[in-house]
Amino acid sequence: MHQAGLIRAIACALDCLAGVIIGVAALPQSILKADFKQARALLARINGAANAEAKAQVDFAARLESAIAARGSAGLARMDARSAEYARPLRATAE
Repeated sequence: MHQAGLIRAIACALDCLAGVIIGVAALPQSILKADFKQARALLARINGAANAEAKAQVDFAARLESAIAARGSAGLARMDARSAEYARPLRATAE
């Protein structure tokens, strides 16, 4: 049960980080429905040749992906809490 709680907490922390990324990088997505996987996908689709803001977003995306790769946490970054089995509430059973 503690492992499930840990994974749920990590997933929530990644979603909070996604909200920060959306706000700081000015991504066209609702902060209220922030999802780390979607935020990374939005950053990956930006064309840096459009204007200075897009160039800054592309630079931010490259730095984020570089930081993820350097820490060896690519598997953790792919975690999608909304579809994970651990995201479901657990029920305690009394014996």
